Amino acid sequence: MDAIPRYFHTMKNITISVEDEVARWAEAAAMRADTNVAALTARLLERRMREEAQYEAARRGFMGARPALRRDGRAKLPTRDELHDREMLR
Repeated sequence: MDAIPRYFHTMKNITISVEDEVARWAEAAAMRADTNVAALTARLLERRMREEAQYEAARRGFMGARPALRRDGRAKLPTRDELHDREMLR
């Protein structure tokens, strides 16, 4: 019995315009990767999409984290004068 695939991926065709130099580079890069320009472009776009998603997830995690200024709840934060005491830095 043949296995029926669980997922069907629909593909969208897009048309792009690029400079001649970019087109030559894309054709050469596709040949080096043993693929075609459409597949190469798709991979580049997918990679960029994943990178943006990972960056946004990391940014949201960082922005949502509470600042860790004190290791325990009893530690006293330095005063403004203590922070700006130049004598202490010399």
